[in-house]
Amino acid sequence: MFFEVRTKRLTVTERNAYKTVKELWLFQVESYTEAEARVTEFMNKQFKGEDFSIPKIQPSKIQRVEKTEGCDPEDPFYKVKIELLSENDKGKVVKEPFFILVRAESPEAAITVADEVGDEESPSHEVVKTEKTKFTGVVVMEKKPKTAVAKKPAEAAPKKEADKPKEEAKAPAKGKKK
Repeated sequence: MFFEVRTKRLTVTERNAYKTVKELWLFQVESYTEAEARVTEFMNKQFKGEDFSIPKIQPSKIQRVEKTEGCDPEDPFYKVKIELLSENDKGKVVKEPFFILVRAESPEAAITVADEVGDEESPSHEVVKTEKTKFTGVVVMEKKPKTAVAKKPAEAAPKKEADKPKEEAKAPAKGKKK
């Protein structure tokens, strides 16, 4: 799942003036919490010593990221909407939107890549819309393996008498006097 993350950072220019830089990033993470953690980790590595904030994190409609062959790191990103066409039980054509982000030198090159992706996803598709975005970059971080240390059965602490469930004695029911 991709999340769109807006960042603001305070940097010092060559003329020793402070400048606020606003950027839009695309992070591949599973949750808001993970997004915030990964953004913080990324920003601390990428921009050491600069103050930054994360004003906005939101889920993205983008489902896949591609780039054209021979594209330059300075080339812009294009958001391309593809409609995957299929038939339902009644024979009616159903259009399912599929969004990709393509780094390309031109909108035409982005459409070419989108057509190839559409062919992979569905035999019948249409490239509906292509628009230039303000994304600074895409960050796909490898997940850190979770190391869970499990105790061996022999190492497990034996249950104490206090840990065992106790049977509670019920108070005798109070009856009405006649």
